[in-house]
Amino acid sequence: MTLTQSGEARTGGTTAASTTPPGDDSATIGVRDRVQKRSRQARAVVVAAWRFIDETVTGRGAVVALFAILGTVGGLLMSWTEFMALGVAALLLLLLAVPFTLGRGAHEVSVDLSGNRVVVGDPARARIIVSNPTGRSLAGAVVEMPVGRNVAAFDVPRLPGGASIEEILVIPTQRRSVHVLGPARTVRGDPVGLLRRTREWGERETLYVHPRTAPLDRVTTGLLRDLDGVSSDQLAADDVAFHALRTYVRGDDRRAVHWRSTARTGTLMVRQYEESRRWHVGIGLSTAAGDYATVDEFETAVSVAGSLGITALTDSRSLTVLTQSRGLRIGSPRLLLDQLAGVETESTRRDVVALSADLAMEAPGVSLAVLVVGSTVDVARLKSAHNRVPPGTSCIAVRVRPGETPNRGRLGDLLVVSVENLADLPRALRGALG
Repeated sequence: MTLTQSGEARTGGTTAASTTPPGDDSATIGVRDRVQKRSRQARAVVVAAWRFIDETVTGRGAVVALFAILGTVGGLLMSWTEFMALGVAALLLLLLAVPFTLGRGAHEVSVDLSGNRVVVGDPARARIIVSNPTGRSLAGAVVEMPVGRNVAAFDVPRLPGGASIEEILVIPTQRRSVHVLGPARTVRGDPVGLLRRTREWGERETLYVHPRTAPLDRVTTGLLRDLDGVSSDQLAADDVAFHALRTYVRGDDRRAVHWRSTARTGTLMVRQYEESRRWHVGIGLSTAAGDYATVDEFETAVSVAGSLGITALTDSRSLTVLTQSRGLRIGSPRLLLDQLAGVETESTRRDVVALSADLAMEAPGVSLAVLVVGSTVDVARLKSAHNRVPPGTSCIAVRVRPGETPNRGRLGDLLVVSVENLADLPRALRGALG
């Protein structure tokens, strides 16, 4: 509001002044606050209604709702009785479905997973317990349990007060995979499937289906006389890790003679050393779909990589594992197998040669490089991949070739090992890792 006040007359002239004094804007502020408050309330109602519709109306219910709107409006506009009847029937179906979703389900659901890690083929089960914590009888319900992209569902009969039932869910483990389970949910809905309301129980859990692995010989291939290495159980006449003194033997280097002990004992004594080695195993697992003729070939290749990695970690060797798209996080044997459980083939132009170059860049100090590929990778590409390996690094290529007798051969400094399945790996690599 604007108020106008006239000025006062003075001697010697008249001065007229028009001013706008501080006004009382409380009414305007009050109106604005009420409008904003009602706007927020309306917005909240709309959001809640949309959330209810999105969470409650199924795909089938949306189709019926569309028929109800089009039939009713179209029938009124075109005076078409049949169309109007169709719309009214659809609307009645929706109205009759509403009571089935009202209220709050009183069931309680708990899930007990037998274990979060299993090996391919081993059983994995989840125990789902549905209980009635109230003192009254509860009507039947439906319980759903998401397992990856699939959903397992079972009917719960009427439960008396304090009663419970148990359902055993068998989880498929025929293939290496990572299953995300849950959360379990109770479902309330009409028999036609137009509306449904759910309530979730618990948290998501992850089940890792690990690849099978085979025990291998110790990894003893390492870089000799490395200042950053550790002492091995192999004795040597020349190295950096002193072991003990021993009696001189014909042929020993005179520079190794320990003169103080020789003077004290009267016998030539020489220094004995322990070989110091630095072990760093690099594994390149090809995930290029074109490198494998079948899915089973790739599964065997993953098991080969897992066996090599577990052996290296068990022997306390440094380890780097790469695929064409990423490096696997290495912290423990279990973490390595968790990572391998989710590895899949991919359509990529990056072949084993590019993988070998990535391995050399990621781990330039690697002492043993192992490339794991399928049957479609030829010798020429293996030779090119070997040329990307850092100089002085021992290199092994393991090819999975079903139907072929396990064998090994050399292409210059590259050792090529062919296996038919995982059971062939320990025999094929015997002596190759040391």
